Amino acid sequence: MGKAITKALLALYSLVNRTGLLETAWCRKLFLRAYFLYKEHVEDPFAALIKARPEFFEGGHILDIGANVGYTVSLFSKAASRQFKVFAFEPDSSNFAMLKQVIASQSHRDQIVPILAAVGSTDGTVELWHNRGHHGDHRIFTPKFRESGAETQRVSSVPLISVDSFAKAEGIEASIKFVKVDVQGYELPVCQGMARTLERNTDLVIALEYSPSAIRELGFEPEKVIGFFHERNYFIYILEQDGNVRPLNDRALERALENCDYVNLLISARHNLN
Repeated sequence: MGKAITKALLALYSLVNRTGLLETAWCRKLFLRAYFLYKEHVEDPFAALIKARPEFFEGGHILDIGANVGYTVSLFSKAASRQFKVFAFEPDSSNFAMLKQVIASQSHRDQIVPILAAVGSTDGTVELWHNRGHHGDHRIFTPKFRESGAETQRVSSVPLISVDSFAKAEGIEASIKFVKVDVQGYELPVCQGMARTLERNTDLVIALEYSPSAIRELGFEPEKVIGFFHERNYFIYILEQDGNVRPLNDRALERALENCDYVNLLISARHNLN
């Protein structure tokens, strides 16, 4: 049922986007309302996680890497301690415009800092491929992804920053509590770029969307994402939509990926949830 709803909504989004209607204020507002309802009732594990484990989101800053149009930002800003910020990273300019629109409507909008940039292992610029049929599937245009035949006219250059350099520049190197990573296959460079941040924030919790097929399409090995955290002795769990978790192992991962091409992982050095 969820797949059918997703397919129908993506078809509708693609059609509307091609007409240019999504550039109008009324259409954007309608799209955001529909998308938020979809996330809330079909795809979101974070509302339940916040309710079950509010301590994961309190006492430090929150980084939303791949903030899209702001659904998770709206949840995190309510869960965060008032003296801390939610930093929302989104590289696509159209998504970023809607993200700012969503932020403006939030009661805790002064806590949210939108950043128009991609996140990776270094600082500089990177090419971003824009998917006109799926606003949540823009991808870093790696050499491997270029081989797939993706249309180069949909590619633009965007700023690239690492979590480590960003945290140092903001003076928040030792005060980050939660990081969400949803970057359509570019997870390994994001993780590599926050190694120092992980060392300095041992209580930090990471939520990561793990899609082996998307990771391979960009030229990375999915196993290296898992290995990055195993090498650092992190506990890794599969995060269910109801906010519950179960330990990650090969069989659990295989079963989770049978009906979906991705799984949400919850990763922590201190929180053994067994």
